[in-house]
Amino acid sequence: VTPTLLALLESRYELKTPKEVAWMGSALDMSEEFRSIKNIPLMRNKNELKEFVDGEKLYSDGSVFSLDENMDLGSTFGGSKSESKMQSFKAMNAYVTNNNKIIPDDLAVFTVKEEQFTDSETIWLNSVYNGQDSDKGYFIARDLAFDKKFDKALLLCKYILSDVPSHIDTKILMGRVNVWQGNYDTSIKILNDCIKMNPNYIDSYSALFDVYFWSERSKEALALIETVKENSASAHEIEDKIERARNQARKKRITAFLEKIKKSDTETAINSFESE
Repeated sequence: VTPTLLALLESRYELKTPKEVAWMGSALDMSEEFRSIKNIPLMRNKNELKEFVDGEKLYSDGSVFSLDENMDLGSTFGGSKSESKMQSFKAMNAYVTNNNKIIPDDLAVFTVKEEQFTDSETIWLNSVYNGQDSDKGYFIARDLAFDKKFDKALLLCKYILSDVPSHIDTKILMGRVNVWQGNYDTSIKILNDCIKMNPNYIDSYSALFDVYFWSERSKEALALIETVKENSASAHEIEDKIERARNQARKKRITAFLEKIKKSDTETAINSFESE
């Protein structure tokens, strides 16, 4: 879409376009008759790239199908080239993202603060993680957190995010580790940042509901229920945590009501309870 719009503006309004751009695709195919001439990688979710449109073929997790003008699938053969094209794209994608080659730092509108690590920290980090696979690094950090080696887990998380700032699972893990250490405010800030990064990703909400429950922040939890239902199609996956938040809010209201009754302020207590 972006190269198509820029090409239109360039041809009609003499817009000067940059010589180097931050995308690998080309303009939309404007043919009025059916044809499929594009190579289009398709991502199932945040990290799974298993489908690849190769012209009029669709490669999907080892199988190859033909595409017709109604986007219906049919059986076909000879998918080795399609698989090879997908693997080439994945390699190129990994290179530009892991090595920060999408756009030069001096042209970036938003810059990522570079983390500084001591010599001893760097030695330890290199001993547990080679910096080549952020998903593998995340699982190492998660295991460290499960073993209650929180400082080491946080250090590895920072190292991963210094290289791949968009690795949302690592950011969520940082939020969880902070709450396990009792740093509620820090955890809430991190997890809210995760929600802003990807409002549809349910794991961020799941972690934040836990923080609100443990810190007894019922009002915030109730507000989060509306947010997750508005933004995420997967809200049903954490229905147990949503119901837990509602139950906690009810119990807090009932407790406050009984306290007012004890203080012989029955009328005020009833009015307050009914209004809530």
